Amino acid sequence: QTAAGVQITDTLLTGLDYVAATPGGVYDAGSGTLRSQMGELPVNALHTLTVTTRVQADVLPGSVVANRVTLADDGANAEDINPAGNTATDSDLDDLCCRMTLTIPGR
Repeated sequence: QTAAGVQITDTLLTGLDYVAATPGGVYDAGSGTLRSQMGELPVNALHTLTVTTRVQADVLPGSVVANRVTLADDGANAEDINPAGNTATDSDLDDLCCRMTLTIPGR
């Protein structure tokens, strides 16, 4: 069934600076966290959030930089039967522009 009140939380890990996100969200520079509200998400539907980041100048060449994305919903339609499947991490070397497509598992 459809997930309601879905929020994406994208945490930029060490070595990354936030540039932009499409669709937008609210970025907290202190915690390195972008929060994006997406509302309802039907079973097996896809929602794309593109986060553009810049590798910080002091990151050594060949270093790994990463961001972690977590999905949550308000549980209004039912409890998430697989909350363990709601987090993903993308790791890259040096230049980074992430596009992550997330699917909330069927309920």
